[in-house]
Amino acid sequence: MAVGLDINAQIIPAQYMQITTIESTVSGGEERSKLIVTHHDRKQEEMNSIDLFSLIGINFKNIQSNDF
Repeated sequence: MAVGLDINAQIIPAQYMQITTIESTVSGGEERSKLIVTHHDRKQEEMNSIDLFSLIGINFKNIQSNDF
């Protein structure tokens, strides 16, 4: 006995988000770092971030401060 099932799966197109980070590599770069988010509908959102580099190297406190 064979049972035929008609299964209709919903096909959902993939949606992507692009995240671009721009980090100032100049020590003491005066907050020139940015985060650009491009959503699936091509809208862009630009956010300023605190530089990861300070005059003496990487500033790990700034990494935590950039938690969006």
